[in-house]
Amino acid sequence: MPSTFCTRFTRRRVAPSEIPSLILAHNLHGTEIDPRAGALAAFALSMKARAKDRRFFNRPEVQPKICVIEPISFTPDEIDLLVTKDGDRNAEESLWNQFRDADTFGSLIQPDPDATVQAALVLKGLNDLEATLHYDTLNRARLAVAQAEILSTTYSVAVANPPYMGSKNMDARLAEFAQSEFKEAKSDLFAMFIQRCLTLTVPHGATAMITMQSWMFLSSYEELREKVVRLSPPVSMAHLGERAFDSIGGAVVSTTAFVLEPGRSAVRGADFIRVVEGENEAAKRTALLKGAQSADCVWRYAASSEDFAKVPGAPIAYWLSDGMRATFSAFPALSSRSRSAKGLVTANNDAFVRYWWEVASSRIGFGYSDRDSARSSRKRWFPYAKGGEYRRWAGNIDSVVDWESDGLRIQTTLTADGSRVRATNFNLDRIFRPGIAWTVVTSGPQTFRKVPSGSLFDAAAGLCQSQSDDVHLGVLNSSVASEILATVSPTLNLHPGYLGSVPVSSAADNDAFQENVHAAVATSQADWDDYETSWGFTRLSWFGDFAGRGSLWQRYFLWSKNQKSTADEQQTRETRNNRLVAEAYGLQDEVPIDVPLHRVSLTRNVEFRYGPGKSEAEYETLERADLAAELITYAVGCMFGRYSLDEPGLILADQGATLQDYLTKFSTSSSSDVTLMPDADNVIPFVDDGWFEDDVVEGFREFLKVAFGADHFEENLRFVEESLGVKALRDYFITKSGKSKFYDDHVKRYKKRPIYWMFSSSKGSFNALIYLHRYTPSTVSTVLNEYLREYENKLQKAFERAEAAAAGGTSAKDQKEADRLRKVLAELRDYEHDVLYPLATQQVEIDLDDGVKVNYPKFYPAVKKIVGLESSDG
Repeated sequence: MPSTFCTRFTRRRVAPSEIPSLILAHNLHGTEIDPRAGALAAFALSMKARAKDRRFFNRPEVQPKICVIEPISFTPDEIDLLVTKDGDRNAEESLWNQFRDADTFGSLIQPDPDATVQAALVLKGLNDLEATLHYDTLNRARLAVAQAEILSTTYSVAVANPPYMGSKNMDARLAEFAQSEFKEAKSDLFAMFIQRCLTLTVPHGATAMITMQSWMFLSSYEELREKVVRLSPPVSMAHLGERAFDSIGGAVVSTTAFVLEPGRSAVRGADFIRVVEGENEAAKRTALLKGAQSADCVWRYAASSEDFAKVPGAPIAYWLSDGMRATFSAFPALSSRSRSAKGLVTANNDAFVRYWWEVASSRIGFGYSDRDSARSSRKRWFPYAKGGEYRRWAGNIDSVVDWESDGLRIQTTLTADGSRVRATNFNLDRIFRPGIAWTVVTSGPQTFRKVPSGSLFDAAAGLCQSQSDDVHLGVLNSSVASEILATVSPTLNLHPGYLGSVPVSSAADNDAFQENVHAAVATSQADWDDYETSWGFTRLSWFGDFAGRGSLWQRYFLWSKNQKSTADEQQTRETRNNRLVAEAYGLQDEVPIDVPLHRVSLTRNVEFRYGPGKSEAEYETLERADLAAELITYAVGCMFGRYSLDEPGLILADQGATLQDYLTKFSTSSSSDVTLMPDADNVIPFVDDGWFEDDVVEGFREFLKVAFGADHFEENLRFVEESLGVKALRDYFITKSGKSKFYDDHVKRYKKRPIYWMFSSSKGSFNALIYLHRYTPSTVSTVLNEYLREYENKLQKAFERAEAAAAGGTSAKDQKEADRLRKVLAELRDYEHDVLYPLATQQVEIDLDDGVKVNYPKFYPAVKKIVGLESSDG
């Protein structure tokens, strides 16, 4: 079915205040246009005259006339008939064939009015040929002229709901057409229709449309926007934002309905109704009606195109106050004092990026301040800022990038065709310097973090560097900057160019301001380092000096109270930061100053971590559960030698680390000189009963006794079990159904790149945990011979006892147990014969530099499946 473009029109001149006399509707694929969209656009045009709709369209002189724009083309022989003898054949051939691709270009085609008149005269002179064999040619020629007349005429009003298509999705013909005919609007089809509708509208007529909102703000539409506000300023706008239509869920499409007036004075005000906050179609409709009916409505604004021009890039930021607009001329832009840039694009994060805990610690270069020292260190991996979740001041760095030999691999790896290096944006003059990072793509408010020297920056994290990073960090994390960024970059993407336009007041650069920022950064960094997934982690803050021993409950109570005070103090700092910046800009009465506690982005802040509005008891339950899980994972780390009760920080974290390496750390050769000796063979069994003396439950019990004293053991064990919500500690590690809450938590904590690997039979009746960094090719044999076969032997004896008891007929329970053990033994034998034994014979080698994503699947199906590990989520 050919694409159709339905045009209803009248040539009667109407006053701008009247209802539209032209509705131009575009349909690329023969489907129905959404009538609600047209209704919203028409409503935006006629806020003050809605009652006139029906009366106006019932007038005889404005009854619609329909024209369908169809593809039309002519052969060379037909062109011979249509061209004039003395004319320009090429020009006339182009005229007659201008609708050849009408199924692609539709009403974007812009016929020349004079050429159209000339073509009509040519046809008039050929009327006497109509009865000849040229009937079909002349009929199609008349249709071409009629279409050209429709599209070369100007009208009083045009209303449109244009199609959307980004330039990346356009085929070659459409992309070339956009480049040649719509240079200012080529980024998207809807923008091209904005430009086209304006050419269809007479001076002081009206173009009413509903489109994506992106043209209002993005730099890719800056030329179009500048042209619109200069030559065809808005008359009115209903800014709808996300979820304007229930049929389009989520944040997929953000829209705006507006009216533009060609020739309107740039100083004249326009009405804007902001309903971006509505959660659904009904809510937006209600808010829109209220805004239209009341000039005093708080979400109704007045602004002129002259106002827009005061902001760099001229975004349609109608909601800005005069004071906020004045900051752009009163203060220099951030770009004049700093350099903002897009970070490194490796073009293959799977190959070049790891979480820091995946690789050997000795292979990571921390704290190198320049390229030369990093190169000479012969380290392979270096800290890599990659964006991350909502977090202010510090943190969100847990990745490393392959920059060995000054990034040799990244800088020399070519594309598949060998034409160029795949990676881009090396920023070689900036790497390893301190700076400010933010998350380039985020659906929430922007947050900025200090990145100390020694890091590289990923494209997902923007990069801002200057001699005044702390000052700029405080400004950027203020409510003033939030309001400004909502103006210059109100979309999901905050690119460096937008950040560079933020005005920066030197009045904020004073000792009190900087001290406040330094304290906020230090607090945020300490909070980040309180988790194992930070390379700055040494020991849990609530763990303290284990030599103090004592009650975990008392420790928790005092620690939790202290964390609440820390969050309150950070809240005070952020409020102070907002006030100091607002005063420096003279905007203290225009931006929010107070910071709600749930927006203070410390993970130990329960209102931020678990969300606002919960009771103290609910927060305590959630906090205790997480702390108990953290204590257990730290204890398991001590069992494997990753951590130690005798010294803070990492102990064993290199490939193939051994117990001798552990003892060497403490300058001793005797296990009696350490408080808690790690597991000897790097295998900790997880089974549903106490079949092994060195199983994980017994290991944790020993940890509690050594770390906090035998006198408090029973009390502390109850605290852990109650906090986890389990009847017995073993239920957290493994259940009779083979599930392990511990391992699920571990995989989640380490973002599907676990450092402890769980060998597990098909139904989880046998499980054994190993530590990745202590793995050797013989480790699987140890799991097989020392644990699986040992477990099978023990279960076999138990099965024989249960079967003998069942044969005596004393209890049905004995028969049930015998049946259960028979199934478990069959599962374990299959696991041994089909999975673990063949794997053990392979003596699998791994290289930590390859990362968990490559190494872990080498052991499938011997280890627990991790959903999503194989997906490209690096």
